[in-house]
Amino acid sequence: MAEDACGRPGAPPIGFGGVVFDLFHTLADPERFRPPDFHRALFTAAFFGLDPTAVRRAWEAGAEDRTTDRAFTLERMVRELLREAGNPQPTSLELERYDREVGRYQDEALLQPDEPTVRALAGLRSSGRRLGLLSNVEERDTRVWERSPLRPFFDAVSFSVDLGAAKPAPEAYFAVLTGLGLAPRECVYVGDGGSDELVGARRVGFGLVIFMRGHVRHGFRSPEACQLFQDTADVTVDDLGEMVPLALGGKPGAP
Repeated sequence: MAEDACGRPGAPPIGFGGVVFDLFHTLADPERFRPPDFHRALFTAAFFGLDPTAVRRAWEAGAEDRTTDRAFTLERMVRELLREAGNPQPTSLELERYDREVGRYQDEALLQPDEPTVRALAGLRSSGRRLGLLSNVEERDTRVWERSPLRPFFDAVSFSVDLGAAKPAPEAYFAVLTGLGLAPRECVYVGDGGSDELVGARRVGFGLVIFMRGHVRHGFRSPEACQLFQDTADVTVDDLGEMVPLALGGKPGAP
């Protein structure tokens, strides 16, 4: 059963023409495939024999650049770290292996979405709703996007690395809305809450803001963060199937 921010069944407005989704941890969940002790920065340090503290510092410092400019790749970061450490530059085979391993869990999540997600998207499309995707991603994150079973469902796709702007900046939301040809009030926004995306969606004026808690409630986000996202959103769901009737203008839990 879907809930409003106070845990009560909600009654959303009627007539939403579109739904805008976040990607990772909303539609595609890398945590289904990623070992619990795997962290990309620590893997990078171990793979290239670099100081973990230096790699984590560079990883965090470069996050904004990597999500708003395709030129700021992980390979570029690695080459700079190796140069600063006085280490040899990697071979093409080493880079190929690193690229495969560092991005494999995002790839698997995109290539193997769960059935409830696919059914929810199919139901929305069959209803005539226009679907948009808005995601803060790095160049490596969406390498297999065009082969994902999720791709055919979307009318407009906006990745921050191509836009040059990331959520919660208003221009990121307006980019995907322009692609849909819809106003914010005509659309639902659905996300797991990362990057202050729910706050940004509210500020832009989405007709309904939904917190998709299902993929992040078991340790990926803290209970405090989940509570904050629930308080920010109009509605909280644990399964994308719960939000389909909301987008269609029905009541939470309706068939």
